[in-house]
Amino acid sequence: MAIDGLKVDFSELEQLNPFFKDQEKIINNTVLNSFMKGAAQARKELKNSTPATLAKFNETLQTKKLKPKDGILQVMVGYFGRKVNYVNRRGVKWDAYFMLYWANYGTLSKRASDHSFQFGRKKVSADHKGGINPLKFFDKAADSAMDTAFTAIDQATEKELYKQVAKHGFKS
Repeated sequence: MAIDGLKVDFSELEQLNPFFKDQEKIINNTVLNSFMKGAAQARKELKNSTPATLAKFNETLQTKKLKPKDGILQVMVGYFGRKVNYVNRRGVKWDAYFMLYWANYGTLSKRASDHSFQFGRKKVSADHKGGINPLKFFDKAADSAMDTAFTAIDQATEKELYKQVAKHGFKS
């Protein structure tokens, strides 16, 4: 077949059909696996930055793959609740997530001013002074882990894509 003096060999294009047929699934899996490798780096940094007094709650530190929404792939890394309970000296159980949250963002009059809280202080405690000082260990760890995580994501993505290209018989 000739188009404006050019010859097109359709047999080469037919070789691409198996690749394009599974392309979305392959790319999604590759990207998610790469995100998980970057998330592992961020998780390691978070674990190392957790204050020693709160290290017993590191069980709540998790990585989760989220179901794609509107074609957007996401992975979450952080502390999640409903894993470990803390029992205070009065016998009251608290979810460990709250202990970590309060240590990170503070409480009462010592709340972190640069964090946007979902709820303001209640009238009952509006005049109370004191509270837990914000340590901001989570924010510091997230900031320091970003470069390492993105590097791990880039390397893993490149490696996986080269594998897929080679698997389908293309030369890179």
